[in-house]
Amino acid sequence: MRSGDADIRSLCGVGEQRARALARLGIRTVGDLMYFFPKDYIALRDIPPVHKASHGEKTSLVGTVVSAVRVNRPRPGFSVSTAAVDGDRGRAECVWFNKPYLKTTLRQGSRWLFIGTLDTRMGALRILNPVMESLDDGAPAPILPQYRLARGLTQKALRALVRQGLTRAARETLPPSFRKRYELAERGFALENIHFPVNAEALGFARRRLAFEELLMYVIALRSQREMRAGGSGVVMRVLDEELTRFTDGLPFPLTGAQRRVLREIARDMASPAAMNRLVQGDVGSGKTVLAMAALYIAARSGMQGALMAPTEILAEQHRRTAEALLVPHGIRVGMLTGGMRAAERRVALAALAEGAWDVVIGTHALIQPGVVYRSLGIVITDEQHRFGVAQRAALGEKGARPDMLVMSATPIPRTLALILYGDLDISLVDELPPGRRPVITRIVPGRKRDDMYRYIAERLVAGEQAYIICPLVEDSEKVDSLSATGLYEELVRGALRNVSVGLLHGRMAASDKEALLARFRLGEMRALVATTVVEVGVDVPAASIIVVENADRFGLAQLHQLRGRVGRGQTQSWCFLAPGEAGEDAMRRLSVMAATCDGFAIAQKDLEMRGPGEFLGQQQAGMTDPRVLALLRDVRILAEVREAADRLFEAGADPAEREAILTEALGAYEERMRGIVFN
Repeated sequence: MRSGDADIRSLCGVGEQRARALARLGIRTVGDLMYFFPKDYIALRDIPPVHKASHGEKTSLVGTVVSAVRVNRPRPGFSVSTAAVDGDRGRAECVWFNKPYLKTTLRQGSRWLFIGTLDTRMGALRILNPVMESLDDGAPAPILPQYRLARGLTQKALRALVRQGLTRAARETLPPSFRKRYELAERGFALENIHFPVNAEALGFARRRLAFEELLMYVIALRSQREMRAGGSGVVMRVLDEELTRFTDGLPFPLTGAQRRVLREIARDMASPAAMNRLVQGDVGSGKTVLAMAALYIAARSGMQGALMAPTEILAEQHRRTAEALLVPHGIRVGMLTGGMRAAERRVALAALAEGAWDVVIGTHALIQPGVVYRSLGIVITDEQHRFGVAQRAALGEKGARPDMLVMSATPIPRTLALILYGDLDISLVDELPPGRRPVITRIVPGRKRDDMYRYIAERLVAGEQAYIICPLVEDSEKVDSLSATGLYEELVRGALRNVSVGLLHGRMAASDKEALLARFRLGEMRALVATTVVEVGVDVPAASIIVVENADRFGLAQLHQLRGRVGRGQTQSWCFLAPGEAGEDAMRRLSVMAATCDGFAIAQKDLEMRGPGEFLGQQQAGMTDPRVLALLRDVRILAEVREAADRLFEAGADPAEREAILTEALGAYEERMRGIVFN
C-alpha cells in the first residue's frame, strides 16, 4: 500500500545524521514516517493544573527544574528518581519509578510541562511518574502527539517532519462506495488526525479507518492465497490403518481423545489430493508434538520427506530427540539442519536432503535458506507458529511441489481472532490435557516477600526438586531498571542458593554451550537454572517443579503462560512465582489473571479483553501485517465487521469494480511485503 515512497532524506532538514537516527526507529521513507504513529497523546484541556487537582487525579504542572535529579535504589530492580520543580502556582516534587536515566535528561533551569498523578499523602505536592514536554521553545499545542524517540531526535523535530510529510499526497486505496458502507474516513483525513487529532472523535475515526484497512487487506490476501492453492493438487500420502496403529501403539503413552480426533483430521488431509493447510492449536502440554511426529511418520511411509521447522536451536534439538525416539524404531531416518552447524556438517546435511538419505529433517530457519534442496518434500511443519508467520512457512513450502502444510501453535488464541489470523488454514483444536497432570499453583510475590520466597525455594531444591528463575535481561542496563540474569545469578549463588548447584543460561551463549548446560540440568546435576526467556519453548525437564519470573510485570500474558508451561510436567506439585517490580494497576490485573487460571484459552480471552485485538494481532503473522497499524485496534467488534466485508467481496454478487480495486491493493501489499522479508 505504500510502494514507491520517497526517501526520508527528501524532506527538508533530514541530512545523513538525522536519517541515521530515523533509521533506528525503522523510518527510511516518507511512508514509514506517516505510519510511525504516536505512542500516546496529551490533551491539555482535559488535565487540571496542580493547584486545582485532587489527590489521585491526573494533573499538569508548568515549571522550572530547580534541583538535580536524585536517584535512590531502595531494593534490587527498583529505583526512585526525584526532582524539585518551581511552578507558576508554587513548588512540587516530581517522582519517577525505574527511570534512572532522567538524571542526564532534566537539567536545572530548564522549563517543562509535567503531567502525572497527584500525590498529597506526604504533606507536600508530588507528581508521580509524569510525562514531560519541553517548554524552552514556547507553549505546546492543545493535543500533543507523543512519539517513541531515538538518540538525536526530539518530539519537536519529529513532529515537524511529520507535518512536512503530510503535505505529500495521500493516495486513496478504498473505493468511495466501500468507505461509505463501513463508515470509513478518507485516508488523508485519517493520516492527518492520527498524528495531530483535532479532537477525540477525529482520532477515533482515524484509528478505525487505518486499522480496518490493514486488517481487511490482510484477510483478503490470505483468502486469495487459499483460493489459488485450492485450484491445484497436492501430494497424496496415505498409510494403512494398521500401519498408523503400529505407530500409536508404540508410543510410551496413550493418546487423548482430542489427539486421536486431530490425528484423524491430519491423516484425512494427507490422503487427499488437495494440499493440506492445517493449524493444530493446543495449550502447553496438550501433546501437539506427537501429532507432528505422526504426520512425519505418514509422509515417510508414503515415500516422501518431511521437514519440521522450529524457531530456536534449543527447540529444534528437543524435537530431534523426540523424532529419534519415536520414528527411528520404525526405520525412519532422521537428520538435523541448523544455522549453528559447522561447514562440514552442513555439507553432509545438504547432501542427505538432496539425495533422500534423510526421511525427516528437523531444523531452524536454516531449512529455508537458498541452497537447501529436498529430494521429495511432502510435508512442511512449523512449530510455535507465532514465531514465524505466513512468509516463512510459504518460503519452506516453496522447497517442494505443493507439499502439505501443518502449523502448530501453543499460544492459545480466541476463536474470533483465529478465524482472522489463520484465514488460509483449517483449524484443529487439541482441547484436552493428558490425564494425571496437576495444575501449576501460581502466586504473585510482592517485594517484601521475595526473600521468603527464595528461602522456600532453597529448601525445595535441597530436598531434590529443580527450578527455573527467569529474568527479562541478560545483563544490567542503565536504561532499564530490571533484574538481569547475570546479576541475579551472582546474587543467588552468594546468597539464598549458595548450598545448591546453579546454572546461568541466556541467548548470547553459543548453541553448544546452551545445550550442554541444559543437558546437565535435565540430568539433575544442577538444581536451579537462572535464565532469560530462551527457555520459553522447547525445554522439557519433567523434574523441574518451580519457576520464578522476576519483573513479571514486563511480560505479556501469552509469554508468562508459555514460561509457566516449563513446569508441571512431572508428578510433583509445581509452583509458579510471579515477582513484579513496582507494577501499576494494569500490570497487577494481568498477573491476577495468571494466578486465577491455568487455562491458556481463558487467559487469551482475558488478554484480548484487556489489551484489545490490536496488540494481540500485531505480534502475529510476521511480514504480512503492519503491527503499528494493528495496534490502533481497540474494539473487538471490528473483527466481525472485517470478516463480513471480506465475505461480501468474495460473494458471487459483489460489485466487480469494488472487488477488483481492493483485491489489487491487497495482493500488491502482500507481494511487496513478501519481497521485503529477509530470512536469517
